[in-house]
Amino acid sequence: MPGTDANVVTAIDVSDSIGRYEEWLQQTGLVRALVHPDFLRAATAGPRRRIGFAVFTWSSDGKFDLLVPWTVIGSAEDAARVSQALASVTFIDRTHYGGGDMEQDGDADPAAMHDRLTDMSEAIAVASLLLASPPHATERAVMNICANGTDNFEGGTESSRDAALAQGFTINGLVLGQDAELA
Repeated sequence: MPGTDANVVTAIDVSDSIGRYEEWLQQTGLVRALVHPDFLRAATAGPRRRIGFAVFTWSSDGKFDLLVPWTVIGSAEDAARVSQALASVTFIDRTHYGGGDMEQDGDADPAAMHDRLTDMSEAIAVASLLLASPPHATERAVMNICANGTDNFEGGTESSRDAALAQGFTINGLVLGQDAELA
């Protein structure tokens, strides 16, 4: 099977600090982006005219769910299939909050909410594992890390980031929210 022009992993933050709007923003943004003509043009612009693509959700305490296992996007039909699959998935199970947002629940931990802690370093590590063993050979590997909080790992994201960069991976960060410190 021929390789891809790039392999792209997108990591979606579903930690407790993600409210309904941020959840909607991540899901709807990705669903819409996948079928946008500019995305398809970029995905098919290289010599192989296709990319490898995977998506997972992540939160603190090592919780990761692979929503889209490695797949190839090389046509509008491929992109639409992946987009439809993502549109039909529930990103965050809120039943343990009685169906509401953490921000609105009286028993939520205010300290965790205030600091918006999340396990970004582990998300980078999981994305790196996916990029290190794709089914499609490529010379370009990219991870998109979506998050609204700071890393809750004592050492911060530096070690995971440095390890990913040492493997030649490109890291894109998508900051959710208005906190200028997060960038």
